Amino acid sequence: MTTDKPHLSTSDFLIEVNDIAGFFADFHTAKNEALKSVRNKITKRELHLNSKISFGTRNPNKGDTPKSMSLETYHATNVRQWINRLESNKSIDLAAKSVIIFIFEIWEHKYRGNIFVNNIEKSTSHILGDIRLLRNSILHNKGIANQDIAKTKIFKKYKPGDAISLSANDIKDIIQHIHEDFAMQYFFDNYPPHPDKLNDSTAPKPSPAA
Repeated sequence: MTTDKPHLSTSDFLIEVNDIAGFFADFHTAKNEALKSVRNKITKRELHLNSKISFGTRNPNKGDTPKSMSLETYHATNVRQWINRLESNKSIDLAAKSVIIFIFEIWEHKYRGNIFVNNIEKSTSHILGDIRLLRNSILHNKGIANQDIAKTKIFKKYKPGDAISLSANDIKDIIQHIHEDFAMQYFFDNYPPHPDKLNDSTAPKPSPAA
């Protein structure tokens, strides 16, 4: 027994890409606001650089310890370490790599082979091919660009052997390239067919000869 593939459109894919981009933008904004807030508290002397920050349910500044708590519910670091981590952009790099992996996964396992434009399968994309190469280096080569990275066609930031470190601007550029790559397909998905494709009853009638 065979099951028909779902008929998805480029607009479905772009909406989901925008949701992922929105997640990244929210994270980037939250990171900047958190950094601004903690610096403000330091200025007001509500915190000092050696104060501990808890990501769990206990307050380490009041003597709470993780002795009876699992690692899933408790983690603490001091303010100095936290600020240094945020300023180093490691969190942005990690979130950006998550975006690359997430976009590739939904394309490969949900949309590729299921998007049709005017009954023609749309399963190729240069920028999504580049995302696949980035994803492979991130997951399978410890974040170091492998030899296949030389095959990228649009996002040509890295050469083999480079450490992959992604920025907010990189994600912005990649999302923009995805939209550009699918712009014409999106147009055809959402625009009425050419009059030649309409049936006789709805096709425009030629003007009578003068």
